[in-house]
Amino acid sequence: MILGVNLRKSGKNRIAKGSGTSIQEVNQLLKQFSEMGKMMKFMQSSGGRQMMQSMAKNQPGMN
Repeated sequence: MILGVNLRKSGKNRIAKGSGTSIQEVNQLLKQFSEMGKMMKFMQSSGGRQMMQSMAKNQPGMN
């Protein structure tokens, strides 16, 4: 699973031990990665493009 990053507990333990971090930090990173993937998917949609265009119009010097 790419966006959901579905890892078993043993996989998370291995990542945490190998990176010198806690399992909680690994979980937090995976959650941030998943949320960023959702945001990127939205930005590629028409709603995201419209939002970016309206933000650009409101920025001075961006036109």
